[in-house]
Amino acid sequence: MNEMKLGAAVDYPDRPLDRLSTAFRIFTVIPIAIVLGAVSGGTWQWSYPNGTTAVAAGAGGLLFFGPLLMILFRQKYPRWWFDWNLELQRFRMCIVPVSFHPLR
Repeated sequence: MNEMKLGAAVDYPDRPLDRLSTAFRIFTVIPIAIVLGAVSGGTWQWSYPNGTTAVAAGAGGLLFFGPLLMILFRQKYPRWWFDWNLELQRFRMCIVPVSFHPLR
């Protein structure tokens, strides 16, 4: 039986790490999180005690209908929308881990 060794390399920053920049990271993330939340979409629903319900949708959720109609009428997924979603996911994966990692 072959033994496989698993290894990981971690790239540490060249600068010294300090707790002050880690503490203020949330303030640098707020504007980026607002933009990311506005373009990535999502829906929120809440109810009031009097029985009424409110729903809010982000822009990404509202932008769902354009590609849906293009798929229905043209029978193909638009390339520009695929590229947009790909880059949006890359952006999200760059921001979320960095903003919440305690040692950077």
